[in-house]
Amino acid sequence: MSVNMAAIIGNLGPFDEKSEKFSDYADRFEAYFWTASQGESESVSEFVVRLKKLASTCSFAEFLSKALRDRLVSELHSKMSKTQCHFLSIRDLTFAVAHDKCVADEMV
Repeated sequence: MSVNMAAIIGNLGPFDEKSEKFSDYADRFEAYFWTASQGESESVSEFVVRLKKLASTCSFAEFLSKALRDRLVSELHSKMSKTQCHFLSIRDLTFAVAHDKCVADEMV
């Protein structure tokens, strides 16, 4: 399940500075990030690319790595459930470690 950024922008509609604040408009982009989940036929790498594209529209700043980690770990497809369970045992899990483990487990 790949999401086309043009489709997302089209769903948001044009920004009208007379009727809304830009921060409200931008918040709608952030909502797409927090609802993203890995599609059944989507690889981990494709999912991560999609998450990064969605995150680029958000103002996460220093929280970016943690936001990516949280979304990756919590929204993997059910075929990755063993990997998700493994993550629960890792203290101070980073996005890089989670990404590498997901990619490795996906190849098995």
